[in-house]
Amino acid sequence: MKSEGYGGLDAPAPRGRIEAGTVARVVLCLIALVVTIFFFQRSYDDAFITYRYARNLAVGNGFVYNVGERYFGLTCPLYGLILGVIGWIFGPAQIPPISGIISGISIGATAWAILRMAERHRARALGFLAGLLYLGSPHIHTFFGSEMLPQIAAIAWALDALDDRRYARATVLGCLAALLRPDGLALLPVILAVYIYRERRAPWQLAGLAIALLAPAALVTYLYFGHVLPLTVGTKMIQGAVGVKYVPGAIAFLRSALKEPGLKIAGPVVLLLAAGGLLALRSYRWLLPALAWVVLHQLGYVAIGAAFYPWYMFPALFGLALLAALGAYKLAELVPPRGRALALAPLVAIVAFACIKRDSAILTSPDIRRDRYITLGKYLHDHTRPDQSFAAQEIGWLGWYSDRPLMDMCGLVTHRDRSDFFAMFRQYKPDIVLADRHIGAQYAKWMTSQPWFAEHYKEQGEFRYGPWEPITLYVPSA
Repeated sequence: MKSEGYGGLDAPAPRGRIEAGTVARVVLCLIALVVTIFFFQRSYDDAFITYRYARNLAVGNGFVYNVGERYFGLTCPLYGLILGVIGWIFGPAQIPPISGIISGISIGATAWAILRMAERHRARALGFLAGLLYLGSPHIHTFFGSEMLPQIAAIAWALDALDDRRYARATVLGCLAALLRPDGLALLPVILAVYIYRERRAPWQLAGLAIALLAPAALVTYLYFGHVLPLTVGTKMIQGAVGVKYVPGAIAFLRSALKEPGLKIAGPVVLLLAAGGLLALRSYRWLLPALAWVVLHQLGYVAIGAAFYPWYMFPALFGLALLAALGAYKLAELVPPRGRALALAPLVAIVAFACIKRDSAILTSPDIRRDRYITLGKYLHDHTRPDQSFAAQEIGWLGWYSDRPLMDMCGLVTHRDRSDFFAMFRQYKPDIVLADRHIGAQYAKWMTSQPWFAEHYKEQGEFRYGPWEPITLYVPSA
């Protein structure tokens, strides 16, 4: 549906002037570039699990976390393979920064796809604003290096193709998203449903295309790992059963986010605009496939009982950007046409202020958690033999920087018996056990108090960093 005005944003440019769509794309790309410059080297802990798989592949150790052990412990096999090839070409040390650059390209590509789709419906101002809101989502910046960002870019372009009735292209991109992360499968039912609704016939060709693309990948994965889906799925279901479930975790995440610097004002404003956007959806049905994917993605994690992780909210942030932009777009229509673009300026200013304030707080504040694990990982690398192994709860930075065999006590990258926690100790026989007294303190307290552990391991020393409680190091008693 078309809305008149917006200072020419939704109208073709007069002859001799730069087209507004070109300006909008340049602005979005520049914002993505600035964000990338500041965040491409600031990845989060779990990304380094994928990086370690990729590094082992790059140096010829196989697509594994621990050398010689084909355990399907990464959630993004295709992305890990891509990073492995990058590491082979440019060197393993370049994997983390190049992954950050891919994240920057991905958020720019996502914003571009949103704008392109909106332009098709003569709503360039809406698409531009949605792209700005997505690029300005501070929590996305925090998790640069995640495979979720290129996955969402693939999904955004799949939605654009679907909107343009290019069903085969949408299906190919949807399969790419699923190969990047299995939860990308949530988009394929949306593509098939839209095809059935529009074309009034069964989508046999599209279904066959999806099977032709996904089945070989599933077969290769099964032959290599012995499983089709990552074993992390089962682990996160266990975590959800005994820890923070998805819905309570998402609510706690939202409450915490609204208390962060810059978001105390911007957060409620965006949520109120998104509520208004929901009311206006009837006239903007072209947004429904995107929102249907967001809903299916979130419901999928609720249905399997997975534990909550912040990056699972990225699709929700994508949907929130669309709805808030729509709400602002409709609100601006209360203003005479020539003043509508100016009416959107306060929202852009609020979001920019929130983004800059929150990002500045991240960039200028010490990241004790990251620095603590990186320092310990480097210490383990420098003071242990290459064949010495250790056990830990947090394995991203530790595993990457130590480059030592690692037993994951949470069961993400090594097998954990659900009924016998210490079975993994008997199997892997770690030379060092790290009991973190700050992160997961109750977990460490329980483990070290068990008779089996007390019989087989003794305290060797403590690692202290900053004001946090120490990490206690245990070694075998005999």
